[in-house]
This record gives sequence, C-alpha cells and structure tokens, in this order.
Amino acid sequence: MSVRMHCQLEFVGDTATLHVTGSLGNEHEETLVGVCADIPERIRTLRVNLHGVGQLSAATGPLRELLHYWHDTRHGEFRLTTSHVVAT
Repeated sequence: MSVRMHCQLEFVGDTATLHVTGSLGNEHEETLVGVCADIPERIRTLRVNLHGVGQLSAATGPLRELLHYWHDTRHGEFRLTTSHVVAT
C-alpha cells in the first residue's frame, strides 16, 4: 500500500506556507511547482512545512526543483521545516 502526497497552502500577509504530508517523491515535482505557480505575485516568502512527510531522503529532488522554481520566478526567500531541521 502506498501513501499519497497531500499539500495545502496557507497565506498570511506576504508569506505562503505549503504544508506537505504523506509520501513525497520525484513524481510530485510538477504538482508542487504547479501549486506554487498559482500563489499570488505579491507573495515573496515561501515556507515549506514537511513535518508530515515520511521519508525525507526521497523528498530532496522535488524540494530542490521547487526551491529553484521559487528563486527563479519570485527572487524571494524560503524557509524549510521538518521535524528535525529548519533551513532558510
């Protein structure tokens, strides 16, 4: 049985938080980028909350692509949080 990836966006001021739960793998790159492409242009800071993701080792590829996309299109900042790490 596979665990699916779920994501939800939250907006507060000029910050968006993307909450990701479940199983995150390379097949989710387009989904994550697509969700973030729909974020209003005024948003410059993206927070990615991965507390609900099972194996983080499989998540590095899609996260790298998402952060490259965010940097290239928004020139904004990001914050990544997991149950063990906080990175900015």
